[in-house]
Amino acid sequence: MYSLNEWISPTRRRGGRGRVRAPLARRADPVSHTGIRRSFGFSHLPFLLCAILVITLPAQAVDNPDPCDPCCGGSQLPEGKSCCYYGDWENPSESPYDPETQVCCETGPQTGNACCDGQGYNTDTHTCCDGNVVTGNACCGGQGYNSETHYCCSYGDWSNLLFAVFNPDTHVCCEAGPLQGHTCCSDGSVAGDGEGCCANKDGETTATNAHDCCLGSILPEGEGCCINPTTGLEQKYIKDEQECCNDGFVIEKPQDEPCEPDNPPTVGSN
Repeated sequence: MYSLNEWISPTRRRGGRGRVRAPLARRADPVSHTGIRRSFGFSHLPFLLCAILVITLPAQAVDNPDPCDPCCGGSQLPEGKSCCYYGDWENPSESPYDPETQVCCETGPQTGNACCDGQGYNTDTHTCCDGNVVTGNACCGGQGYNSETHYCCSYGDWSNLLFAVFNPDTHVCCEAGPLQGHTCCSDGSVAGDGEGCCANKDGETTATNAHDCCLGSILPEGEGCCINPTTGLEQKYIKDEQECCNDGFVIEKPQDEPCEPDNPPTVGSN
């Protein structure tokens, strides 16, 4: 066996014939049964020192892991928690939070499952409108509402749009906003139950009793509207000269062929 000095020496003894310099480019002798090469040149010194350090260094990093792993805000992250990173790049912050009940917002952990301008909220009951948390699932101008039961009405000119929430069962969205009724007429009126929008002499539609409107216009005095109950077709008739049967047909007076017994004349203006 050779000593350490002989291992790292550029020369070694060979067969007692004196020192012979080993060429630096020549490969070392075959590996011995100990697994260590029996000849080293100076070029092998760094590898030898590295091997010695690896063998002698204690395994503290493996046997004793970092007690703060994972860390959040300088302390160990509790089990089941997540770490919220927030703040600006120059002054970042870290805080643990519960992802089951909280959300990480730009202001830090907040209660809820969504963020609204740094505020936490629950999307099951609230929504975010113009940076504010409001009740509902949709926004109408900055107001929250339930889109399953109400509608949003936008009205006014384009330079100054207005918004309002209304109940479609009782109101309708018109040019002036939500109004009670079911149909908006061009003159600003609203047709309610039993009414419709009917054209007047000026060409505008106005809320009119259904019995006073025929073919889209208001009936003149002395006229009526005969409506076919099956097809809904309308026909005007002169009350003093004609008669409307319940089947929607208009007959002349005096009747050559009066209305059938099961289709008597319609009573009223239609």
